[in-house]
Amino acid sequence: MIFLSNQELKLKVSDEGTQKALEYIIDFSKDLSGFKGRALKHGYMHAFGFLVDGQPIEERPFDFAVNKNSIKCYIRKSGLRRIGIAGRNRVKAEFPEADMLNDEFRVDLTSADEADRLLKCLFPRESG
Repeated sequence: MIFLSNQELKLKVSDEGTQKALEYIIDFSKDLSGFKGRALKHGYMHAFGFLVDGQPIEERPFDFAVNKNSIKCYIRKSGLRRIGIAGRNRVKAEFPEADMLNDEFRVDLTSADEADRLLKCLFPRESG
């Protein structure tokens, strides 16, 4: 795994709506208690990962994989445990097209509004 700068990650996006979604996610992570947001490259995947303070980097509960025209949020096993069944239901209600594959909940994002809605599902206390 290689850490990238946020700017390097932003260069992977060509769609304006997706660019705004990525910026929103990065900004949201700056004030998030107990987490650090980091741009990273793991194999072919370029992502913005939410790292839990005091936990190994492999234990990222949420990764936002960056593509040219979309961001795919991977809610990993540890993320599913964090949000519980109520959080999972919130995500499914906001994003009915979200799917479960390989023990990860996956949500596609293409706008800052979608990023905001998802982050409110994942961090309801942080979102006011």
